Amino acid sequence: MNLVSKFLIGGYAYYRGKKFEHDGAINMLAITVFGMPTLIILGILKHFWGAGYVIFGQYWVVLAFVLLSFIGTKKLDRYLKDKYELNLLTGLAREIKFHSSIVYAMVVINFFIWYFLI
Repeated sequence: MNLVSKFLIGGYAYYRGKKFEHDGAINMLAITVFGMPTLIILGILKHFWGAGYVIFGQYWVVLAFVLLSFIGTKKLDRYLKDKYELNLLTGLAREIKFHSSIVYAMVVINFFIWYFLI
């Protein structure tokens, strides 16, 4: 749980350092938290079970993903707003580096799954 907390706070601090407002930083972080793992999972499912098109064809799965992402983003918004008010976003170089390394690793994994396996 500590790693997840560091990932979220470090990512939020990273995007705030890129001059995003609070909502923009939350949206960028939500893409990383929800979007990248979803693409990786869909790539694995499509490769091993040929289920990628079936999953995309089921509109209720996409609707459930959007709904869960919306709820998760709102909870993430509240969580990070509390951390921001506690001034925990200063001096987070280690967490930002941790966040960046995980994001780049997910991009590489996503690329290999979608390009080489499919």
